[in-house]
Amino acid sequence: MFILAPIDAYLTLLYTPVWTGMCSDEDGMPDEVRRASLVAKGKARNLKIGGFAWYDNPNYNKTAAAIKATTNWFKQLERIGVPMDNVFTYNVFNSGVTRYSQVVWQRSDRIGCAVKSCSNSSVMMTFIGCQYKESGNWTNEKIYETGSKALQGEAKESIRKFHVTKENYGKAITFLHNRYSSSEELIQKLVNKLENYQLRGSSLKDQRSLFEKLQVVIQQLKQKGVQVDCQWMMTKVLSKFREEFQRKVLLKKRSQSPYPQRFSMQNLFDLMEDVLSEKEMVYVQMEKPLKSPVGAVDAQARQRSRRRHQSPCMY
Repeated sequence: MFILAPIDAYLTLLYTPVWTGMCSDEDGMPDEVRRASLVAKGKARNLKIGGFAWYDNPNYNKTAAAIKATTNWFKQLERIGVPMDNVFTYNVFNSGVTRYSQVVWQRSDRIGCAVKSCSNSSVMMTFIGCQYKESGNWTNEKIYETGSKALQGEAKESIRKFHVTKENYGKAITFLHNRYSSSEELIQKLVNKLENYQLRGSSLKDQRSLFEKLQVVIQQLKQKGVQVDCQWMMTKVLSKFREEFQRKVLLKKRSQSPYPQRFSMQNLFDLMEDVLSEKEMVYVQMEKPLKSPVGAVDAQARQRSRRRHQSPCMY
């Protein structure tokens, strides 16, 4: 599991079990990787422009491969660049920067990725593929907003006192930096978020949403130097979910032999991801449209027909 946490959004790279079979090296998203991205499955529209990469060594470390692929996609900005207005045009598309632009596209707030090792007679490589929701790279749209339009909530309100002028831009940046650069204040806000996050419902979507929010907060706390691998913090995170989910995670932990002697928050997240992915896979395979019995439908139709033909009441 990898978490990328930009200022206003986050992307979650999901490693999920993939279908076995032949690997494809065609210029596009192969069916295996498309099927592997269960979270994005059925939701993502951009299957090809989202980007993919492969490496000759089929035994390439999956974690390193995922990091290298996403890093290379982002480096298109350094190698090629985008216009100052940050608008995605046909010229930008033809420049070959589409993988960078999709990675940072501001309306793409979910991403499902898979890493597959391929080793057969025709193909030997490690393949990384991603799907995005919502899809990006729409012509004549901004890749992402800049300046005051990129702000929201309290930060946006706090700079309204600055008139929009070239001279005030630096002042606004300095003001925001001074106000929001306090580590103690940021840590307290993150802790408050962690306390307030609750499971909204019992659906898989609700569980996945809470799981992703918790990951982002924990990752940011860790970056601020907070010890997140303590038993209290891990218990706090797991207790956000229902007892049935907690039980499955703990049973999976006990079934691992041997599990790490120094159990970390990342180990817990890995177990939680496994449980969620298994539930999502079962849901996808069992999901069928509900059909009413023919007899029940006929009875309902006859009842509606009788109601339509009843004479109005006379008083």
